[in-house]
Amino acid sequence: MDLANHLQATARAKLLFFTSHWLVVFCVAFLCFSPVTVWGQTVVIGAIELVGNKKTKDKIVMRELTFSVGDTMSKEAFNERLISSKQNLQNTFLFTSVDLIHRAVADSLLHVTVSMTERWYLWPVPVFQIEDQSFSQWLESRDFSHTTYGGFITQNNFRGRNERISLLALTGFDKRMSVQYKLPYITRKLEEGLSASFSYTSNQQLAVETVSNRLRFLKTDSKILREEYSTALNYTLRKGFYETYTVGLGFRFNSIADTVAATNPDFFLNGETSQRYISIGWGYAYDKRDNKAYPLSGYALALEVNKAGIGVLANETDFLSVGGSYRHYTPLTQKWYLAWMVRGRAQSVRQQPYFNQLSLGGSNNLVRGFDNDIIEGQRFALFRSNLKFNLMPEKTVHIGFIKNESINTFTNALYLNLFADAGYMHDQYYHISNTKVNSLLAGTGFGLDYVTYYSIVLRLEYAVTRFGDQGFFINFTAPI
Repeated sequence: MDLANHLQATARAKLLFFTSHWLVVFCVAFLCFSPVTVWGQTVVIGAIELVGNKKTKDKIVMRELTFSVGDTMSKEAFNERLISSKQNLQNTFLFTSVDLIHRAVADSLLHVTVSMTERWYLWPVPVFQIEDQSFSQWLESRDFSHTTYGGFITQNNFRGRNERISLLALTGFDKRMSVQYKLPYITRKLEEGLSASFSYTSNQQLAVETVSNRLRFLKTDSKILREEYSTALNYTLRKGFYETYTVGLGFRFNSIADTVAATNPDFFLNGETSQRYISIGWGYAYDKRDNKAYPLSGYALALEVNKAGIGVLANETDFLSVGGSYRHYTPLTQKWYLAWMVRGRAQSVRQQPYFNQLSLGGSNNLVRGFDNDIIEGQRFALFRSNLKFNLMPEKTVHIGFIKNESINTFTNALYLNLFADAGYMHDQYYHISNTKVNSLLAGTGFGLDYVTYYSIVLRLEYAVTRFGDQGFFINFTAPI
């Protein structure tokens, strides 16, 4: 009897041992491989609450969130998605501030609150535009006949769907009227969008040729030297959060006075006084920057192909243009940042009208130091680089006597900027009178970037070129 009890006890002990052993194995496997929330290692999005979007539709906000109700993920992944969602919302330029706050409601079940302050969406804005190559160049002459002025009114976030309607009326150097409408989403999936524009421009003063890398102007007091009608329709497809495809169709008609064609027969080629063409275009963009107005981290890729003249109209202007750019931003420390970009563009090999030449110019499309030069041709390559130091971290300032929260808050930040750029423009038709094409362009210098209200950027820069030219320049966009 004792022997039987002993054997039964031994059997029960072995069974308990093996049961416990496999239970431990099962628990370890469950912890390692189960997607269900266990001991706080993962979190579940239980609810999302939107606060402050008084005009903006909920679906426009939810479109930018990289998580949704019911998602299960690790805490690390959730924190990363909080950051990316906030950046996505800020990059819509619909809000002055965005905060994402979460709290646990049961174990690892989270309630996420998206708190937003909307921008002011209706802006009547005066326009004062310099028609010289740079603002610094205009300051030397202060010739007000080389300025365009007027105003435009923009209704952003029309109907709360991130639509935009813009009306523009200008006079002076350019007399221009235009209307633009953009609807980012036309389907329930919030992926496809449309935009359309129409503009009319006339000039009584016109840059008719480039000599020694400077514009030469023709002016009349009464006669119109150039008229232009243009219209465009674009279709966009936004895949996910960062990838956008664009297909466009446009029409442009230009006419010039006989005196312009006589001064420069190559303006439209062969002494022609008009040009017209239908154009089609394709574009691709992958943009994963933290802040599109003034990026400090991330990268952006852009590619585009445009064909002017598709054989529908008689005597169409005919050329093909292909271009692309890549920009990269790297935080080195909490204070230091590195940024660089490469950009290139090429047109058809055959001679093109002077009016349609490519140009290395504009505040973000030049080798710094050559701001006052007109550098035109058929193909170019450009490299720009920046090393920044954050002199004044971003600070939020509230204007107490203004009650409207859409306009009473702004930020300030200041960056010291060291830069080095290089570029090359190939020109095989007009290079005899313009010496800075077909040679290496290089410039370096330092500057100060001020970033403030509603993503406005003010850049003050001093630059020296490889030819010994130097100067102080003012710009109003991010350097890269």
